[in-house]
Amino acid sequence: LGPLQLSNRRVMAPCGSNTASDEGFPTEPQVDYYRQRAQGGLGLIIVEATTVNYERRRRDTKCLGINDDRFIRPLRTLVKKIQDEGARVGIQLVDSLVRVGKKPADFSKEEVYGIIEDFVQAAARAQQAGFDLVEFHFAHLYTLADFLSRQTNKREDEFGKGFEGRMRIAEEILTRARRQLGSDFVMGCRINGDEFVLKGNTFADGQLIAQRMEALGSDFIDVSAGGRPEEDGSWG
Repeated sequence: LGPLQLSNRRVMAPCGSNTASDEGFPTEPQVDYYRQRAQGGLGLIIVEATTVNYERRRRDTKCLGINDDRFIRPLRTLVKKIQDEGARVGIQLVDSLVRVGKKPADFSKEEVYGIIEDFVQAAARAQQAGFDLVEFHFAHLYTLADFLSRQTNKREDEFGKGFEGRMRIAEEILTRARRQLGSDFVMGCRINGDEFVLKGNTFADGQLIAQRMEALGSDFIDVSAGGRPEEDGSWG
């Protein structure tokens, strides 16, 4: 996987366990949950969606955080337990506008750059904690997906207005993170292959997004789909 050698092709995709502490730190049951899965012979485990701004836009209760250096040491313990069982380990980085009832157009340009910096610094902390790779969450009902989506991104500046504008936040995050992490550290992106909603991204959009992610330096693409309501809030 890029410069990273895996022992086999079996990968555990990120999936929330809702077992972190109320402050966003790994707990003993959570560490053991991942250790047992590594014991099962997986080549790579990507740890569940971890919030890059836990105080302001966390994904959910009982989810991991990585928005402060205080998280590095506890996450390093989690990483070592997984690696000691022979698996490589990544972490998925996420932010959630929907948790605060916001959409991309509600943020100033300065605030958008703040979100970008949250992701870049979270990736740097992941590297310091010993993770073998990071995955940026551009899918489902999360902040970066909101910027990519034709349905939700109504901005009229360089972070909206057409495909290149909607991709701008990805360009900023991936370019800055690569500069911060170095050329040999693996980065990937989870995207929606299709949003399955009216006025949302289609399969054709998903193909263009994947190609652009690769051009921006993503070492792998993790394809999901859906996870977004219609504009009226219904789920089809």
